[in-house]
Parts: sequence; structure tokens; C-alpha cells
Amino acid sequence: MYSQCVTGWRVGRVLVAESRRWLFVGGFLLLTVFAGCGSSESDRPELHGGHFIELPGHEDMQLEFAIDEKERKLIVHVLETGTKKPLPISSQTLEISFQVDGEDVPVSLAADPRPDDPSGRSSRFAISSADLPSSLHNVAHFTAKFTLEVEGKAVSGTLDHKDDHTHHHD
Repeated sequence: MYSQCVTGWRVGRVLVAESRRWLFVGGFLLLTVFAGCGSSESDRPELHGGHFIELPGHEDMQLEFAIDEKERKLIVHVLETGTKKPLPISSQTLEISFQVDGEDVPVSLAADPRPDDPSGRSSRFAISSADLPSSLHNVAHFTAKFTLEVEGKAVSGTLDHKDDHTHHHD
């Protein structure tokens, strides 16, 4: 009888662990849609597996919208356009306004400097998946407007994500 209870307890622990693992995987299903569909939208290599966002008026820089599944974070990298090297900026936040089913869902990413970014500057901005609004879960179609401050001026670009794996960038 004791061995049956212990065995049942072990099986229960495994089922709970598997349920948590699948909940985590399901939660990242949305983020996988955000980060990329496994195909490049241009001839540029995907550095972090994400989507590149052009910044009109600032052709020397671009953003890469990606997911770090290990760290469970949504990350936006600021890159030099030609070299794809990190481009640290002085902004401490990066704003994303998601348009989902006619609703505006604002998300603010905090500076998350890389180890080699200069003090007071960051080439990376992030938000934990736990801090994302629940209205962004399981979304297939969305438009995201990215806004950041560069040298005192607002800079923005957009990503129009469609379920057909076609992504339109401005």
C-alpha cells in the first residue's frame, strides 16, 4: 500500500511538471508569433531569430524584435543597419503600441544593456513575458508601432504581422 501511494505521488508530480511545461510552451506560442516564423523576410540574416524593423528617417539604425525563450523575455535590439552590430543609445525605455482587434495595447520595454554597452546607454530593451498584458496572448494578427528616443527626437517604425507569415515593415 505504501509503495502504491509513493508511486501515485511520483506520477502526480510528473503530471504537474508536464502541465507546467506545456503551459509555458503555450504562453510562448504568442511570443513565437511575435518573434518570427522561421523564415527571413529579406536577404539579411536574422541575428536573434526576430523581425527587423526599419526606422524611416534613421536609415543608419534598425530594430530587431525577438524572443529569448531561455530568459522568458521579449527583446528589442537596436542595431547599426549595415553591420548589424549593437548600437547603444541613451534612451531608457522603448515603447510598443500593439493594435489588436481594434484595441491599442501599450507595452513599455526597459533598457537592458548588454555587458559591453557604455554606461548610461543600451542597445537592448526587454520585458519579461510575465509582465506582458494578457490581451496579447494567442494573437495571430497585429500591428506594432515601436517608438524610442534618439538624440532627443522620437523615432518610430512599424511591424504589420499577419497570420499568412507575410510581414510588412515601414
